Amino acid sequence: MSAMQKRYWESLSDEELVGLEMTTDDPENLPGLVTEVPPGDEEVYVEYKYDLTKSGRDEFSCVHGHHRHLKGFVMRKGRARFLVGWMCGKSIYGEDFDAYTADFDAAIIKRDTLRRVKDIKVAIDPFSAWLQEVTDSNVFDRFDSAREQVYEHLQWVHDNFYFIAHADVRARRSNFPERLFDEKNDPELDWNRAVAEFHAIAMRAVSTEEWAEKNLAHMKRAMEGLLKRFERVLAQLKELETFFQPEVLALICEYANVHDNPKKRTYQPGLLSITCKRGKDKTVVCMPRSYKVPSTRAIDAFRVALGGLQFLKSSAA
Repeated sequence: MSAMQKRYWESLSDEELVGLEMTTDDPENLPGLVTEVPPGDEEVYVEYKYDLTKSGRDEFSCVHGHHRHLKGFVMRKGRARFLVGWMCGKSIYGEDFDAYTADFDAAIIKRDTLRRVKDIKVAIDPFSAWLQEVTDSNVFDRFDSAREQVYEHLQWVHDNFYFIAHADVRARRSNFPERLFDEKNDPELDWNRAVAEFHAIAMRAVSTEEWAEKNLAHMKRAMEGLLKRFERVLAQLKELETFFQPEVLALICEYANVHDNPKKRTYQPGLLSITCKRGKDKTVVCMPRSYKVPSTRAIDAFRVALGGLQFLKSSAA
């Protein structure tokens, strides 16, 4: 049948292909199903593919000789549909049918890839908006300001914080924020770098659909890596909240009162604050008012969207 040479889905746009159903698990209940090949010269093509060999259900009847089978194709001719078992399909339609089957499978892979690219595009806009919201917030400024206050007014605490974190088992039990005053710990810089990389990938995915389709696996891996980097930044910001927890402040003051010069300075923990007294003078360092680490909900939602991306053969090429 020369009509079988035509791949009908090749005439569809990507948008049409995305919405196309190409497999079925209930072929005998499709509308327009007939038990004989309809007459006429209309094009015949594969509309659905089915493989229910492990379903345990009753076998279907092939339109050619009514052979029983559970694996085959729903053929379309005009408004009529008819079932062709895989053996009859091969013997009747020959090698061209095998080639048609391979192209059919390739079309399914392409359709599924396009669907996943579409899903990730839909998720990009709200996630990008959240990234910008965090960037424009004052969380990084308040984080830096609090660290600078500790450096300026609680020099001993700043300089010996890492020592306390590793000198006492209680520090490990309280999730002691040992990297809080590490000079290499720069949440805002880490955030901005990750955001720039995310936008570069997102821009290519949105503007160049062909690139997104061919690089689906790479895009998924890159974005998953960026999500982990965003989470690390939020964990860095969380360290400031941990610093002002009662058990952490109590341990800091305990060590400072013993190892700093107690004749000149004494330390006292307070409610989200630490006080250093020098004779009649005292300095109080508090957690910044309204300091709030952004929620990870946006990251979790975007990770769910990424979870729908599969390492399809076409994307791994």
